[in-house]
Amino acid sequence: MSGLTVSQYGSILCKFNLKREARLPPDVRRKFETLPPETMAACLALRELAFAAAAEREEIGPLTETLKWGEPSYLAKTGSTLRIWRTRNDNKPALFVNCQTSLVERFRDIYPTSFEYRDNRAVVLTTAVADVEDALRHCMTLTFTYRLWK
Repeated sequence: MSGLTVSQYGSILCKFNLKREARLPPDVRRKFETLPPETMAACLALRELAFAAAAEREEIGPLTETLKWGEPSYLAKTGSTLRIWRTRNDNKPALFVNCQTSLVERFRDIYPTSFEYRDNRAVVLTTAVADVEDALRHCMTLTFTYRLWK
């Protein structure tokens, strides 16, 4: 649990309604545990938001949670893969999408000042998840429905 005590990790899980670690696939849980505590908390909040966004739209269906490219990834049959991880140089929580899509371009058009964007693949959080929750939820929904509207 790299840098976290069991009680700190438990507090983060409870804060984001992850009362049972079993809800996280073991490999995904181990990956999140390698993050610094603040980044891990933000990434777990993004994870919960991804499941909430998917649950709001019947056409999305259930998400598959796995590791892709060694990072927690969320897949919907109707969309593109969403990865939730951190930026390499500064440990900021971020959403990563397939760079072959027009998703980041669309996010940038809709939310020009809400996030920091890195090329055509990343939406980087510069504020707390709660401060931009609606925008994040919309970006996630667009990602999970990409094949329906592209």
